[in-house]
Amino acid sequence: MHRIISAPEQIDLAIPTLAGFADFIGCWCGRVESGFFLVDPGPAATIPVVLEYLDYRKVSTLTAILLTHIHVDHAGGVGLLAEAFPETPIVCPARSIRHLVDPTQLTTASRTVLGTLMDHYGGLSPVPAERIIAAEESSWGSIATPGHSPDHTAYLVDGFLFCGEALGVICAPVSPTYRRPATPPRFEPTPYAASITRLAETAAHTACFGHFGSLPFTQNLCTESFDQITHWIAAIGDNREASDQELIAHLTATDPLFEAWNELPETIRQREEIFIANTFAGIRDYLVRQQGA
Repeated sequence: MHRIISAPEQIDLAIPTLAGFADFIGCWCGRVESGFFLVDPGPAATIPVVLEYLDYRKVSTLTAILLTHIHVDHAGGVGLLAEAFPETPIVCPARSIRHLVDPTQLTTASRTVLGTLMDHYGGLSPVPAERIIAAEESSWGSIATPGHSPDHTAYLVDGFLFCGEALGVICAPVSPTYRRPATPPRFEPTPYAASITRLAETAAHTACFGHFGSLPFTQNLCTESFDQITHWIAAIGDNREASDQELIAHLTATDPLFEAWNELPETIRQREEIFIANTFAGIRDYLVRQQGA
């Protein structure tokens, strides 16, 4: 059990070569009795930002580096960070350890989904197996939350819930009300919903999102996330021939968590369209598989 000494801060891993990518990718830094820890250090391209922040905070050692999942925007730079902090254990969902040790397959899959974004995120460096601890065997309050990815794991540390993308994506610095699901292929709604239910049963007081910011943790936060993904699945199922833009317009009018879309700056909407397209693709793929079952 770890006790938080000071409230976690989220490091803005803005990518200068990509418009609209400020306040989007974030690495959480917290302090417990044994020292500082990080959650999701981000892609390789922004590890210098993490190191600069740690130097500014005069952090010379890290107690742990926690990974909610191994998508490159969350964990692509962990190999580089591991070199900078050679004594720090990497806490990772057990089923993904092999992909940190040998990131070849992960690199190929990431480029398939992200395309040219990979050129901006940077590559992946391997992590020595002996540096990695399975999240399920750690002392960091891991909670299995498959859905956004099969390995997705949240961490509950002294009331702060580092939920990755299990409760979706927010843009807290830009819009306090905007929220959307994050369901890239392959999407399975049953474990996704079960993960939300599991989080609703925790004693968290603050939800720390991977993208981007934090919200007070309440039962309603989980209920809203559950209702939203249910609505999006139904909306896409009822409008199977609709384009992405038509679906966005429909959801803006029918989803109260998404109606703030129209208030987002143009550069943010352009960024969001990239990832919303992946979310739509994940749901469409699920619906096609259900139809063929």
